Amino acid sequence: MAERLTLGNTRELLLSVAEEVFGEHGFHRSSVSSICRRAGVARATFYQYFADKEALYSALVEQLQDELLGHLAQVFSASLDPKVKITHGLGHHLQFIRLRRQAYRVFREGEFILPEVSRRFYRALIAQWAKPLEEGVREGVFRPYLDVEICALAILGMVEFLAMRYLIWEAEGLPEGALAKMEEFLLYGMDSGAPRPPAPQGLPAEWGEERVPENSRESLLQAAEILFGTQGYYATQVVNITQAAGLGAGTFYLYFPTKEAAFVELVRTINQKLRQHIRQAIQGVADRRWIEELGFRAFFSFITRHPHAYRIVREAEFVVPEVGQEYYRRFASGYMRGLEEGMRRGEIRELPPEPLAYSLMGMGHALGLKWVLWEGRRDPPEEGLQALFSLIFRGLLR
Repeated sequence: MAERLTLGNTRELLLSVAEEVFGEHGFHRSSVSSICRRAGVARATFYQYFADKEALYSALVEQLQDELLGHLAQVFSASLDPKVKITHGLGHHLQFIRLRRQAYRVFREGEFILPEVSRRFYRALIAQWAKPLEEGVREGVFRPYLDVEICALAILGMVEFLAMRYLIWEAEGLPEGALAKMEEFLLYGMDSGAPRPPAPQGLPAEWGEERVPENSRESLLQAAEILFGTQGYYATQVVNITQAAGLGAGTFYLYFPTKEAAFVELVRTINQKLRQHIRQAIQGVADRRWIEELGFRAFFSFITRHPHAYRIVREAEFVVPEVGQEYYRRFASGYMRGLEEGMRRGEIRELPPEPLAYSLMGMGHALGLKWVLWEGRRDPPEEGLQALFSLIFRGLLR
């Protein structure tokens, strides 16, 4: 360690060690002291380079951003057909995450710790992915009037959720042949080309009002959703929840033994409500393509009412990892069954159900970030939804 310090790379050493510590313990469970101890650096030396833990974290995310942007720039600047750039870019993006798995885990946690830093990261990646998309439109390879920003963000969501499932949670890698099939999905879409029945009558714009809490337990969960979603798990105390719910401090413990138990229950409640919301929207609809459209609309409708769900579910992956994974796995399980039924009926193309489910979930997640959290919209723009559906069903190629 001493030899490394004499080379004048103390800042780089601190960043490298911080990546390990944050990756192992998460942001909140890591301290400046623990990073300094592992690096063999005095705390006073730390503050010569970084103002605080947040500044170190921000620098680490920006370092990852620069590396990934440089990696993608090499792929996208090559003399290749735009179609090949997109497929190569997808593979190289996932490969970069696999090689920098720990650093990418740090970035994912940063989505709710330092949201503006995360947002800058997304914007830079959108701009990078937009280049081969714009080139493909100019050269007539991709569909004219392609919404480049929507497509770039959808691809980023797809990459993030494939990485989450196959590289972050278990590091097993995508199933054999799955990457090629997901590249195929991006280029050609999932619509089989079979005739689609007329649109379901009375496509609902709204799916009922939120129910007023009927008892103390529901009031506590409603207050917890707002507080965990705005302040985060670690900054929220039980007394904050009971005060916000208008209940006595002891009432909390009649329903939940600990703050963590309430957090876990809230994550599961959000999952249950979301799935119920989508089931209500697609009730009586048979064709998978209409089910997808209505399901996406229902998802965006839900998160406009529950914008805090994004932070809560993402933070769950770091507070109680098995519960955070359970949220997505449970949702994906039902999604996969629906996709398989659509394939059996010949409505959508034969594609591996699990990677497809996570790809679609990621696209919805990414567009929800843009429309609901970044732009504060109450409803997603119809032209944006149509651009997303066009990508999902028809792909990029003209």
